[in-house]
Amino acid sequence: MNEKVRDQLRRRQLRITRRLTTQRTVPTATRVLGDGPARLEVSERIRGTSAGGVRLAHELANSIGLPQEMDSRVNVLRLHLPYHESDHVLAMAFNLLAGGTYVEDLEHRRKDEAFLDLLGAQRIPDPTTAGDFCRRFESKESIDRLQQAINESRLRVWQRQPASFFDHASPARGQARGDDLRADRRRYAVPRLAGVPRHAATASAEPASHSGATASPTLAAPHRPDRRADARRR
Repeated sequence: MNEKVRDQLRRRQLRITRRLTTQRTVPTATRVLGDGPARLEVSERIRGTSAGGVRLAHELANSIGLPQEMDSRVNVLRLHLPYHESDHVLAMAFNLLAGGTYVEDLEHRRKDEAFLDLLGAQRIPDPTTAGDFCRRFESKESIDRLQQAINESRLRVWQRQPASFFDHASPARGQARGDDLRADRRRYAVPRLAGVPRHAATASAEPASHSGATASPTLAAPHRPDRRADARRR
């Protein structure tokens, strides 16, 4: 971001701050929401989208090699005409980040020219094509391969963290736990989340049956007693 853009953003922030902090001490006769005619313009050069943050997620995925990992490990498509496995997975993920809740919402994303430009894509899969892609995961092994691709890419994120990060990742166990995490940076280590009991955080180290790779870590939900069962016993 160059200095000119930074200056424009600062001015915009200053304007909205002034509008919101202006206090009126005298009652007014007019309503806050105006009833005058609106003026709308369509620009030929500028296109806007509310999902600008998706670009950051896209750049992060590319920087850790996530698309390449998915394409090399997941093989559910015989031909790529034109979509690859990573195109389908990331399109559905970005649809969620953009506010979509169903696979059908991909239709809104693919008709948003600014959204497509944001991803540098000519087009993205339509809901029918995306549904067909999901149905091609016919076995647990194919799903495991996708999870393995995510895990391998996640290792690169851990390796980028400074040493101080691992000290703060598990404050409950202090420096000893931080040392353990630093030693496990190249493995599937999961720091214990704040507020989650120690017995609830578990990481499986058993090899997967299909490839012998380390299984992905899991975070088990803490045990919650069944109050209704207790009430019936009473």
